[in-house]
Amino acid sequence: MVLTNVIRKKRKEAEKARKKKKAGELAKVGVVGAALGAIGGILLAPKSGKETREDIVDGITDTGQAISDKSKDIANKTNDSIQNTKDKFGESKAKIKDYFDEKKNEVDVSIEDCFDDVTNHSEDLKDDLKVTKDDLKEDVDIIKSDVKDTAKGIKDDIKSK
Repeated sequence: MVLTNVIRKKRKEAEKARKKKKAGELAKVGVVGAALGAIGGILLAPKSGKETREDIVDGITDTGQAISDKSKDIANKTNDSIQNTKDKFGESKAKIKDYFDEKKNEVDVSIEDCFDDVTNHSEDLKDDLKVTKDDLKEDVDIIKSDVKDTAKGIKDDIKSK
């Protein structure tokens, strides 16, 4: 069964190749026939050879001009498209730069705010430490005075006994 399938497949492939080759040959015959018909029509036309040659030259010139015009049109459209793309790229680049500049400024402002906060808090802390130092100094002076008074009281108590 497998062998019969392989044989059928090979036959179908061979048949396709023959049909393809035949179609190619028919196309070639058609092209050659059309070319011969065109040449015959030109040669057998009621116009003189000079007129026919002028018509051919005019046709070629017109075709060349049409191709030239189309090429210029395509070149102009391509240049316009390239310029539009460059413009859009430039706009996008500017928007991205503006965005990053804005974010950089926000960060700079944030850093400045943090620095200001630290500076302000350090000044507050300095002031608090000075007040605390002064309070401690006063407390030490009071304690010294109390110790002196207590020592004098104890001394006086000892003398009086």
